Amino acid sequence: MERQVSWFGIDFGTTNSAASSLTGTDELSVKQINYGDDEGRPFPSLVAININTGEVITGREAKERKNELSSEYKFFSSIKSIIGSNEVYEIAGKKWNPIDVAAEIFKGLKERIKARSGERCSEAIVAVPVGFTSEKKCNLREAAKRAGIEIKMFISEPTAAFCSNYVNLKGNRNVAVFDWGGGTLDVAVLRIENGRIYEMATDGMNMAGDNIDQKIADKIHQMVCKEKNIAISFEELDDATKDQLLMRCEKAKCEFSDGEDIVKIRINRYDKYGTVREEMTYDFFEKLVETEVNEAVGCLESAIKKAGFNIENIDKILCVGGSSKLRPFREKMEKRYNQDLLYYPDKVMWDIAKGASIICMSSGGYGLNQDL
Repeated sequence: MERQVSWFGIDFGTTNSAASSLTGTDELSVKQINYGDDEGRPFPSLVAININTGEVITGREAKERKNELSSEYKFFSSIKSIIGSNEVYEIAGKKWNPIDVAAEIFKGLKERIKARSGERCSEAIVAVPVGFTSEKKCNLREAAKRAGIEIKMFISEPTAAFCSNYVNLKGNRNVAVFDWGGGTLDVAVLRIENGRIYEMATDGMNMAGDNIDQKIADKIHQMVCKEKNIAISFEELDDATKDQLLMRCEKAKCEFSDGEDIVKIRINRYDKYGTVREEMTYDFFEKLVETEVNEAVGCLESAIKKAGFNIENIDKILCVGGSSKLRPFREKMEKRYNQDLLYYPDKVMWDIAKGASIICMSSGGYGLNQDL
């Protein structure tokens, strides 16, 4: 019986992380397996550490129990954004640094892989944002090592996204990859020649879905204050209220993207002010996020210009990441460019991890019949 082999790719994200593998006995028998939480969604990049016992909870459980556990646990989110710092946190008599915290995300993903497929992830290719510094890469490599994973190579998230969609896009020569997630926007302009991928230019910014959720939450909070005739800043609200409001605003954003024209936001206990019920129209939402949408489109066009191209030289714009589904963004892109120029994959949340696994397999001598 032939031994089964897995090639792993990991998307270590600001808001969510994911792993994907190509698993089989040879390149003809491989199948794609995605690893996230128990509900088939990506693994939230959230770590909670008990301040008394040092117990660690990660992923979906940490996210869904955040309000319940907030008084007993120290929570770390957006870990990728602090991985380059030298901060030290003393929790339950132990000193933690960002590398220790990031290692818990890798451990969580490794456990999900083992639970789902029985495979042991000992090495992987990891996708990181455009402009991720050498120091951050070194720290991330050490974090993975502490979880028992050797990082074979780093790949930029936009390039990984392209590789995931290579079969459908390989007929194009110049492709702009627009990767707008929860924490960052990364753009890469790629040139494809004879199965080789060249990064011609990159650009990006630290403005994404989380910023938009916060902006909606700030506006809803202002509406609540006006209605109840109170004066309290968003930051002064209790943690449970802030968490609930941000979750409701994220849901509202998604409902607009699904075609709703009016969304309702209800919270049963808004700090000490009782139940709140607010609503927002799509027209208002569109104007609210107009600046962010314009900046995102500007970032795309900046990368294209850096590559020495104009839009006429671009054969396809690959849009991935949850924020690329933002309705005002899609509508602006469709008005600004020919709709045939835009390509939206079906499962954008797994694209980057999947692309990293394809690169991992290719680097092992297998081409997955794609001549990549």
